Amino acid sequence: MSPADWTSEDGAIYTGSAAVANYGTMNWEWIIGNSHQATGMNNLVVPALPNGGTVEFQVFLQSIEPLAERTKYECTCKDNLADWIAEQTAAAEKFRSAYANPEYYDRPDGVAEEHWDAIVYDDVIALMIGQDMTHEEAVKTAVESHFPNGEKVVDSESAGLDTGTLTAAETDTETCVITYTDAHRASCYPGLEHEVTVVHEAVHRRACFARGIVGSHSIADEGQEEAKAYQAEIDFLNNFIEDNCQ
Repeated sequence: MSPADWTSEDGAIYTGSAAVANYGTMNWEWIIGNSHQATGMNNLVVPALPNGGTVEFQVFLQSIEPLAERTKYECTCKDNLADWIAEQTAAAEKFRSAYANPEYYDRPDGVAEEHWDAIVYDDVIALMIGQDMTHEEAVKTAVESHFPNGEKVVDSESAGLDTGTLTAAETDTETCVITYTDAHRASCYPGLEHEVTVVHEAVHRRACFARGIVGSHSIADEGQEEAKAYQAEIDFLNNFIEDNCQ
């Protein structure tokens, strides 16, 4: 399918799967930016392990037209785009500063050791930013939500915790596989929102590969890695208009 054939609204997701002879299965997910652009990911799953396991390869692709013919649709209204970038940058700076603060890495007073992990820590940061809570309020809310009746709930969705923030993607710290959501569709610029997410998750993916699939990942590692990922977002956003809207 060529870009000219795309008729779906901005931000729509196309997914599919097909058998690849003698190799395995190719899965794909493409997010439509507009009638001229899409950002996508292809996964080739190869059943190559003796124990019946699989090996997965991920390739990130982005369609590109000849430069003279290519105009990002975001650039058609630079004033609104500049305001949107300023809002996104401000939000990213809040997250970067919170994640970079080493005071939030240590287990808070009164919290049991088994109740303090990277998942709870992430929700504490999200609650502080999304719900404008103090650190003490966010810790209390996150711990109580994740450990109702003393039983651990492993993720924020299962805990029923409303952090006031959207999760656009997540990189599995054990497998290094990135999973994207459709949160970008709530944005005025869904294609650009997804590009920002790709930039952010690329930092996590590189860090995951660098430490190895079985490598350790402390809360301090999580905070410093997130701070770098949000800085990557900020750098990308600050340069977007100059790089793409001339």
